[in-house]
Amino acid sequence: MLIKNLKLRINNSKKGFTLIELAVYLGILSILLLVLSSFFNTAMDTLLQSQATSPTEQDSKFILNRLMYDITNADNLTTPANPGDQGQTLQLVRSGITYTYTQTNNNLTITDNVGADVLNSPQASISGLLFKRIGYANETPTVQIKFTITSIATAKTGKDSQTFQTTVSLR
Repeated sequence: MLIKNLKLRINNSKKGFTLIELAVYLGILSILLLVLSSFFNTAMDTLLQSQATSPTEQDSKFILNRLMYDITNADNLTTPANPGDQGQTLQLVRSGITYTYTQTNNNLTITDNVGADVLNSPQASISGLLFKRIGYANETPTVQIKFTITSIATAKTGKDSQTFQTTVSLR
């Protein structure tokens, strides 16, 4: 075999990146990833804080509104019976139905003639429930309500916990 007119071509065109170009691209990429990861961390912290705060806010509003509605529209307040009495049970009669509020297994439970219902969500727990009858024997029954509601979810700052105290009278 004869090799005729073999010419070697040397291609001088650049293929690939120089070391400096690669370093610049990696620098820009690392800055972009740093900004994105910071944004992601902030978004996750906000989500966790919202998950910890939301149940306490929603449940506290619902519980307080329900207690105020039932107490102000009650015909009779049976427990606590006398001014100065206090305990973890509130019993009242409204439209011939007896409602009993109690703290059971970190839940606020209401019981009537149909059955029992839990008033707080599974994402929150109730503690320190206290009903105190205040006023004088001949006055309209007034109840001081105190409870603490704590979120089950834990945020970066810890579990959201709020204590509420209010006073409600029968009409």
